[in-house]
Amino acid sequence: MALEPEPGGFTLPELADRVRTQLPDTQPNDAPRHAGYDLAKLRGKGLVERIERSRRHRIRPRGVGILAGLLVLRERVIKPVLAGLGKPRVRRPPKHIDPVDQHYINLQREMRCLFGDLGLAA
Repeated sequence: MALEPEPGGFTLPELADRVRTQLPDTQPNDAPRHAGYDLAKLRGKGLVERIERSRRHRIRPRGVGILAGLLVLRERVIKPVLAGLGKPRVRRPPKHIDPVDQHYINLQREMRCLFGDLGLAA
């Protein structure tokens, strides 16, 4: 998503550099390989296209919305739900719970049940 506004598209090394800065725990030699794999997957799903007669790529208009939605889902739903899975609250609930917070509580409860059924949690 960060490379989308580039006027002439982006190259694989630019994508690898972005991956390296976003994921500092990856090995320096792994970033280009992961970026190449990710780019191939995105092209296969029709979210990214190669600019003809160049080594540059661009995100298709349909892909922008899908990638933005996946980013929001990861950052605003999946990460907070998984972060709260390890610490179930035993204290008294507040008098007023925001509807969004109630959804997070329900998701965490169901995820704990799912992990228990799968044998992934104690």
